[in-house]
Amino acid sequence: MILDYGLILDGLIVVLLLATIVYAAQLNRRIGRLRDGRAELERAARGFAEAAARAEAGVKALRQAADGPGKQMRAEIDKALVLRDELAFLVETGEGLADRLAGAASGAGARARRPVDRPAARPAAAEKDEERTRRDLMKVIENLR
Repeated sequence: MILDYGLILDGLIVVLLLATIVYAAQLNRRIGRLRDGRAELERAARGFAEAAARAEAGVKALRQAADGPGKQMRAEIDKALVLRDELAFLVETGEGLADRLAGAASGAGARARRPVDRPAARPAAAEKDEERTRRDLMKVIENLR
């Protein structure tokens, strides 16, 4: 038997070509899946970027919405603190006046029981204190308006 080396080589080349075609087909499918995955990844990345932009816009809107009422609330708190201080001053002054009135009333009762020789002289310092207290009260009342 005569072996035809040409035929054997042709057969070997055909087998190798078939193996190459099968491998190329598998490689083509894998590359196709990779392209599909890449397109899907790009879509996911775009969606993520859009979601991040919407979230950032939402945070900015929330910050702006919180700043307005926050500043207004701070102004109202400042006003309330000023009024609290003024009211504390008024209470202190009123207590002082009430103490003086109580003292004057008890002094008037004691004077009524004394024989009337001459009117009791009022100390000038007490009159000055009373006048100053009146002026302070009027200033506070004017500031409240």
